[in-house]
Amino acid sequence: MVEKLRKKFERLEQQRSRLFEALSHISHDSLNLKPSPDKWSIAQILSHLINAETNSQLYIDKKITYVDTTQSAGIKGWLRMMMMRIAFRLPVKYKAPAFVSVVPETATMAELDTKWSNVRIKMKATLERITPAMMDKELFKQPFAGKMNASHALDFMQSHYSLHEKQVKKLMQHQ
Repeated sequence: MVEKLRKKFERLEQQRSRLFEALSHISHDSLNLKPSPDKWSIAQILSHLINAETNSQLYIDKKITYVDTTQSAGIKGWLRMMMMRIAFRLPVKYKAPAFVSVVPETATMAELDTKWSNVRIKMKATLERITPAMMDKELFKQPFAGKMNASHALDFMQSHYSLHEKQVKKLMQHQ
């Protein structure tokens, strides 16, 4: 795997491991407790993150298969990523796209851990297929920001994770 991607992927994995460790004491009921009818439970937030990463992995994997026809992300990709970073730091709530918003009513820690581990195994295999020559190619598409390269994809996943980690920690405090 390209070193830049490896470092970013390892950071994501370390964060996921720390989160699951922090959640290890949470009961099944607490994991699935919705703070209000229109808000997600911790399990639903994690399911959303899993859905987002699943879709990202599938998209990148697909784009790699016809990378020769894929354009360079260039400065536009970088600007899109910076826009996403700023957007995630604003005190504004964003409605997630429908295709990543379908989450189960309940889940167990074991189910979530297995699903997320499997997604990460697939993501690692996908990232290992990216050569240095592919690093600036538009291999990722964020629904609101647009097309970016694989490094930006991992930056997005990092920012997305951090945004939702705050939600999870807040919910954990109220358990």
